[in-house]
Amino acid sequence: MKRFLNKKVIIITAIILVIVIAVLCLRGCSKKPANANVQEISTAEVTKGNLTVEITGSGTIEANEQYDVTSLVDGDVLADFFEEGDVLDEGAIMYSIDSKSASNTISRSENNLEKAKMSYDNAVEDYNNLNVTSPISGTVTAVNAKAGQTAGNGTQLFTITDTETMALRIYFNANDAKSLYSGAVGTVYLDNSTAELTGTVDRVSTGSIESNGVQVSQVTIKVKNPGTIKEGDTATAIINSVACNRAGTFEVNDTKNVTARVSGDIDKVNVVVGDRVEKGQLLAVLTSDNAEQAVKNARLSYNDASSSLSDAYDTLDNYTITAPITGTVLSKTVKAGDTLSRGSNGLTAMAIIADMSKVKFTISVDELDISKMKEGQKVTVTADALENQVYEGYIDNVSIVGTTSNGVTTYPITVVIEEYGDLIPGMNVDASIVVAETKDALKIPLSAVQRGNIVYVHNEDLKEDQKKSVKMPEGKAQTKTPDRFEGYTAVRVEVGLSNSDEAEIKSGLYEGQRVAYIAVQASQTNIFGMPMGGGMPMGGGMQGGGMQGGGMPQGGMR
Repeated sequence: MKRFLNKKVIIITAIILVIVIAVLCLRGCSKKPANANVQEISTAEVTKGNLTVEITGSGTIEANEQYDVTSLVDGDVLADFFEEGDVLDEGAIMYSIDSKSASNTISRSENNLEKAKMSYDNAVEDYNNLNVTSPISGTVTAVNAKAGQTAGNGTQLFTITDTETMALRIYFNANDAKSLYSGAVGTVYLDNSTAELTGTVDRVSTGSIESNGVQVSQVTIKVKNPGTIKEGDTATAIINSVACNRAGTFEVNDTKNVTARVSGDIDKVNVVVGDRVEKGQLLAVLTSDNAEQAVKNARLSYNDASSSLSDAYDTLDNYTITAPITGTVLSKTVKAGDTLSRGSNGLTAMAIIADMSKVKFTISVDELDISKMKEGQKVTVTADALENQVYEGYIDNVSIVGTTSNGVTTYPITVVIEEYGDLIPGMNVDASIVVAETKDALKIPLSAVQRGNIVYVHNEDLKEDQKKSVKMPEGKAQTKTPDRFEGYTAVRVEVGLSNSDEAEIKSGLYEGQRVAYIAVQASQTNIFGMPMGGGMPMGGGMQGGGMQGGGMPQGGMR
């Protein structure tokens, strides 16, 4: 029994001890550390002045345009024509590279193109020869072509005889023939007929033969056939008052055997024996898949050769390096005497040239503010590296391609500075863009505006219209000022423009009045980790239009 009582006492004592420790712990935890910040009441005066809302950002200065001057070819650098710091015009020659290999390539390409052109022309000629035409005007005297047959190259297909003009082969005394010439006109007398025809000397032989003891020369006279002259008929002639030695014999002017000039199948025959044809008239049509394919292949080869020559000339241009833009040479890494070798790294960088007529940089703007950015908008720029210097730029481009990170999308905007002074590429700069501004406005610290657009005004500064009862956000009329604002009265105001520091008061306050607010010096929490105090009561920011434009600008405000 005694042992049981002792055990019970021990249990009760332990319970009491736990309770005491818990109480002490709660008391200790509820106390603020010695170095904890506390809420303090601050006061400010209602003043007049300008209030601006700005979007800020940072970027790095770049040249307006910058290019790496590179070589597309290998070789020895024969000459360079510039130094670092020089200002070059676009197209100015910077380097000359040994181009012997390129010149040799051009020569070979020109030869290949000429060969390809000849092959193409021959293929086209063969293809065109599938259309068999008459070489002269005359009469068809023989037809050896038949549709459906195959004709080889050189196969005789037709015979065309020209009988409209007859050739009179006649002899003149050699001495008399010396006065005759091609084109001389005379009279031809047909034997066994009284008809007289006009003839024209076509040819006078350059030598002579003996006939019946006399030296004679042959003269060929062309006579238009009236339709009665046949091959073998005879006639005499007088040319330039010179008579012939004896009668001559008529022959047909010309006879042509028409042959196939390319192998193919005879598809169509257009004439029969006895037909009158004109020079160039279509006699027959052949077909050949080989000829058609040969033209296509030759055309492709010709085009390839032409492209190769064009590429060779373009490559030759690459041996002269010119400035891609008008700009300043920032660096020069290759000089005359160096050898360029692209190797596995591709293009060889030779120099850097930049357009320094103006500089630019890019900042990122939050999606909530991008609609406020306009091209041409003024931008104020400063640089930590250049103290007390302020530069003026403008928005040159507002991109519509955003970048999303952690659920927030930002858009890049490009800012250009034309009068950039001592700014150089690579410097970090800060930009400020005014997106809203009001002048000569009544303003107070933003922290002085409490929930429900309530401001606590010093009792001594109250005006008559401010002394009426003000309903608090909970809907209850104010009956007692909170202890922390003792000596001040709650006044409802209309808030206009605001930034992170100040708020414009459009109505409800007067210039010079004193207002009170809680200035939070540091984060303060209770034992449950909840925030305590602050310039704005818990549960919301300004209401009733206290903030314009959807809240404070993103990306920074001043």
